[in-house]
This record gives sequence, structure tokens and C-alpha cells, in this order.
Amino acid sequence: MASEADGAPGAEGPPPAWLPLTGEETVEWQGGPRIQTIIPSLVVGLAFVLIGAGLLWYTATEAGSVVLAALGVLTVLSGVLTPIWSLLRIRNTEYVVTDRHLYRKSGVLGRRVTTVGHETVQNVSYAQGITGTLFDHGTVAFDTAGGSGTELAFSNVDDPSAVQQLVEQRRARYGGGDGFGGGIGASGGGSLPGTTEQWVAVREEVVALRRAVERRRG
Repeated sequence: MASEADGAPGAEGPPPAWLPLTGEETVEWQGGPRIQTIIPSLVVGLAFVLIGAGLLWYTATEAGSVVLAALGVLTVLSGVLTPIWSLLRIRNTEYVVTDRHLYRKSGVLGRRVTTVGHETVQNVSYAQGITGTLFDHGTVAFDTAGGSGTELAFSNVDDPSAVQQLVEQRRARYGGGDGFGGGIGASGGGSLPGTTEQWVAVREEVVALRRAVERRRG
């Protein structure tokens, strides 16, 4: 578990059943999208319900066509099912940070588990919209070595800055990804010249150059 000295958010409750923990791997944080992120779907669903109810009312009072009545029923059903589907997606999405890996589980009818090792993470960032800034939730994105962008993201999680700091700490233990499938760590017996800080700076320059080339190609 993460200690308070590390400044990391805690992991509450037992590990989820779907989590493929290996060896002595321990869970340091687990969470999921905030339930409040269903609000846009509720608004859209309510709008559909009102439109569908209006169509049904019109067909009942103005002798509208059967097609119009069927359209009203389908619109109401869409308005009801839209927030239900969003709720199921939220409830079936989970994020876990262990001392070795990042995990994302998603899927309503099926299950998909994405795993990323801390040693492959090149960059960790988080973003918050207007509502996220007000209510302290946002999306934490992870760029991995050898990837062409964000390979994994924890969407709409509480206190995203704390999650970012936790992953940065764990990533530092492995030296982070070097962009070529390896890590820059303290081991190696001094076979490479320069300090770790110098190699980290070189790595960041290479990553920035590679992204600039990819943007030009795009």
C-alpha cells in the first residue's frame, strides 16, 4: 500500500477480482470515473424523453400518423436507455495503480483489461475542464515508450493531480521509459557516461523531437 510519506492516495478495499496481480505486486490506488459524469447523458436523455412525449401527445390529440407515434416511442426509449448505458459504462470501468503496473478495465457486455508497466511510461499528465476544476476531477493520461501518443488514460477520476504524482513517483523508481523500449535507471555499473539527470534531459529532447516529426508527417 502507498504510505502517507509518499504523498499518495490510498487504496481502499480488497483488489478487484479481475486484477491479474503478479508475485508480490501490491495495489496502491484504485478508482473509477466519477458518477457525476453521467449528468450530460441525463440531460440528453431528458431532452429525448420530452421530444418523444411531445410527439406522442401530438399523435393522440391531432390524429397523427402511426409512423409519428412509433417515432415518439423510439425517442422516449432512446432517452431512457442513453443514461442507463452511460451508467453501466461508468460502473464497469475501473482503474488500478500498483507498485509495478497501471491497469484499466472496461466493457459492459464484455471485458477489456489494458496493462502498462511503470518502466514504459514516458510522460504523465492530467487535464481538467471547467467542471473538473470546480469539483476536482479530471483525466490522467500516460504516454508510453514506443507509442505515438497517449496509450492509456484514467478518465474523470477524483483528485487527478494526486494520481499523477503517485505514478510519477513509481515511474521514477524504474527510471521511466527511454523511448526505445528500455529504462534509464541507477543500475548498469557506470557503463554509460554522464548522470541520470543528464540522460533524462537527453531523453526528453529526443521525445520532443520525435513528436515534432510525427506532427509534421501528420
